[in-house]
Amino acid sequence: MMAHGGAYGDNHAFAVAFTCVAAASQGLGGLLAVLGMGEFGSSVAHLMSFSTGVMIYLSFMDIMVETKEKIGEEWAGVAFFAGIGLFLLLEVCLPEVDGSQVATAWAEAAAVSGGGQGGQTLTDR
Repeated sequence: MMAHGGAYGDNHAFAVAFTCVAAASQGLGGLLAVLGMGEFGSSVAHLMSFSTGVMIYLSFMDIMVETKEKIGEEWAGVAFFAGIGLFLLLEVCLPEVDGSQVATAWAEAAAVSGGGQGGQTLTDR
C-alpha cells in the first residue's frame, strides 16, 4: 500500500521542488531567528528544530514505505535498527567538540602552515 496518492506518487520533480522550498524556508526562518528575533530568538530556534524533526520524520516514513515494498518488512526493520545502532556507536565513540577546540585547532594549523591570515587566529578576530 502506497502512502502517497497517485497524482504525486511518481512525480519526483514535484517532490524535489517541494523539498527545496521547504529547506529554503527552514534556512530563512533560522536566519531570521538568529538576526532579528532578539529575546525570542532561542524560542524560535527551538521551534525550528522541532519543525526540522517533523520534516525528517515525514521523509523517513515515505522512504520506509518504499523500502518495505522492495526488501520486506522484516529486513526494513533490521536495517532501521542497524542504522540507529550505527549512529549510537558514532555518538559514543566520537568526541564532542566545542568552539574553543575548533579555534585552537585552526590556530595550530595556521601556525604550521605559516599563518595565511597575517598571524591572526580565529580568537583574535
